[in-house]
Amino acid sequence: MSADKFSAAKLSEFWDYVIGKGLMNNETATSRKIAAQKVLECLDESERQDLRSLNREEAFLRFQNIAGKKYSPKSLTVYRSRFYASLDDFLSYVTNPSGFKPNLSKGNGKQKGEGSKIKKVRTMAVAKEAISVLPHSVETAAIADNLTLPIPLRPGIVVKIFGLPSDLTEDEAKKICGVVSAYAYTVKSS
Repeated sequence: MSADKFSAAKLSEFWDYVIGKGLMNNETATSRKIAAQKVLECLDESERQDLRSLNREEAFLRFQNIAGKKYSPKSLTVYRSRFYASLDDFLSYVTNPSGFKPNLSKGNGKQKGEGSKIKKVRTMAVAKEAISVLPHSVETAAIADNLTLPIPLRPGIVVKIFGLPSDLTEDEAKKICGVVSAYAYTVKSS
């Protein structure tokens, strides 16, 4: 398949097609198109030529660094969700046009954050920061929407927390901390 079929220009044409054919709620399709265009504008022309090889998280973090001050944290999270959904739908369509079905599982077209859970960019940034201080032999694995987070406790001991949702809330993090704290014991000095 030609890489040109996977370009940012083709992504824009795809969303015009989806809107024109009524394959998805007009508002949802338009918001996904706009989010993708804004994020992709932050990339070099060469990076926009084949979206299959695009590192989504790096692209979004670049957008956040360049234009993030214009948006609230909640808006950035919604943009991230729309950007990912936009790419997923586009790549699915180009790969199999006759079998294409729009991804409407995110609240039937409503953006997460408008009544349901959403992935948090902050959570991913914190996880990446924690991982960056680990030895290269320790890796994190993202499985579906779950993370495995390695936490170095002391020399030679790394604990891995498996199954953390990428949209972990502060309350959920506190709950996990409470459970882990219950297993701790204090060494009494004599």
